[in-house]
Amino acid sequence: MIAPYDVRLNEKNVVQPDVMVICDPSKIDEKRCNSAPDWIIEVTSSNAQTDHETKLFLYLEYGVREYWIVNLELKKVFVYFFEQNPNTIELYSFEQEIPVNIYKDASEPLKICIENLL
Repeated sequence: MIAPYDVRLNEKNVVQPDVMVICDPSKIDEKRCNSAPDWIIEVTSSNAQTDHETKLFLYLEYGVREYWIVNLELKKVFVYFFEQNPNTIELYSFEQEIPVNIYKDASEPLKICIENLL
């Protein structure tokens, strides 16, 4: 799913991630996703601090499995794989192939190169 699409984490917290992958279709109704998506990608805007702090902690707290922050200014991708170690950040350039950790055990693991998407 892509924005605009609501994700209701709880009664007080509704967000609209830029891109999200929801593996469990029971989380989706006709209006929104009613729990944490498995994978969220945010593209930084004028307020990058929100992506790096506020949303980071919300997504960790409510069960997002993987979170990417794509920083267009720095041309870097900050990858958090909360299932493995919530305190670890992996940093990639746009030219690198980035493994999608939630699919790491697939017969053909998914890797994405941001430069190829731009």
